[in-house]
Amino acid sequence: MLHLEWLTSIEQTSHLTNNRLAIVFADYARGKEEQLTRALQFARAHPSQPAVVAITEDFQPAQASSLLKQGVADCLTWPLDVPRLAMLTDYLVWRSYQTPPASAPPSKTTPRPAKGELLVRWPNEVAQRIELLAPQDTTVLIVGETGSGRTQAARELHARSPRRNKPLIVVECMSLSPTLLGSEQHGQAMADTQGVEHHLANRLQAAGDGTLLLEDIDVLPLKLQDYLFRAIERRFSKTQNSELVPLRARIIATTHRGLELKRRAGKFRDDLFYHLNATKLGLPSLTEHRELIAPAVEQSIEQACSRHGGAAPQVDQLAMRAMVAYGWPSNLRELRNVIERAVALCSDGVIQLENLPAVVAKSLSVPRPARRARDGSNLESSRQNAEMLAISQSLAKNGNNRSKTAADLGISRVTLYKKLHKYGFIQLPDGAG
Repeated sequence: MLHLEWLTSIEQTSHLTNNRLAIVFADYARGKEEQLTRALQFARAHPSQPAVVAITEDFQPAQASSLLKQGVADCLTWPLDVPRLAMLTDYLVWRSYQTPPASAPPSKTTPRPAKGELLVRWPNEVAQRIELLAPQDTTVLIVGETGSGRTQAARELHARSPRRNKPLIVVECMSLSPTLLGSEQHGQAMADTQGVEHHLANRLQAAGDGTLLLEDIDVLPLKLQDYLFRAIERRFSKTQNSELVPLRARIIATTHRGLELKRRAGKFRDDLFYHLNATKLGLPSLTEHRELIAPAVEQSIEQACSRHGGAAPQVDQLAMRAMVAYGWPSNLRELRNVIERAVALCSDGVIQLENLPAVVAKSLSVPRPARRARDGSNLESSRQNAEMLAISQSLAKNGNNRSKTAADLGISRVTLYKKLHKYGFIQLPDGAG
């Protein structure tokens, strides 16, 4: 259930420091501009990193563009459009619960990563393609499963491009779709479509000479795809019946792997699909590159401990083997959440099989072990974990080339294959090994 606090000044927020917050609505009436600035400062410093929504007396495109650049999630006007407010609130609350709150505000000198984003150690072929595409000015379609690091790949493309010092404006298409679908039930589709186009125009204008990131473009309704295609074709209108304005920003879009199926079913425009699909960056799932799992586990542990404090636990050999063998349908996002839970539940400084969710633990076809005595008997487990991590890192460094990996590790290819089988990276044919 949602809890709403009505405050007349930012000074009244002191009792909310330890509360989980999803949204801060700030009145941006004339004479109250400083109130919005302080609301943004409060939101950035708060562990939950809540979204800030500005409420204005009258809508001005230039003003909205400025607010979006400052970090405002959206702009509403009096009188409030209640259906749109409800949909926006639902979406922002849902988004706030996708990740645990941070423990400290971000550094002012380091670009802040997206909420809940896990740093990805890309396979060589992906890292090389990012390096190749970053300096170009072409539209890029990033394709990958849920949690595969699509947003981070987009941010890396922007950060390594000549536009790195310009804005990176994000349009979350998921937040546009429910508003339009809900309005159709009340016979207001046309009016709401114009409102969403207005919102898109503000984002396009805010992007300027920077980068426009269209997240989850596959959920965008057909009625908005036409407007977006015209914008990508380098022209859009800021307001209804206003003159066309050239789009200067670079376009990056992200999608799940089902966009082609949507196009075939007539749910995604052919021209927009082919425009986006001309330059594609495919991201692998964890199951396609199991050598990345162990390094991702180690990194997730470090991040969890940096947020919550305490020493980083080691990982029991069976627990690591279970995580390497598991299918990870939600990829890095799911792995991060599993590690967050395991770090909280583990004792004696070791993450064991019993600290993992049952669905992960049972991916290892061995019985659960009894709890170890506190006698330092985890030496062998630590040695094997170190070996598994060394193999994972060498595979990643050598682009999954097993001959180079074996040479890098100073072992034969036969020995490497046996170890890959032992740790669950591959399955050997019956009778082998």
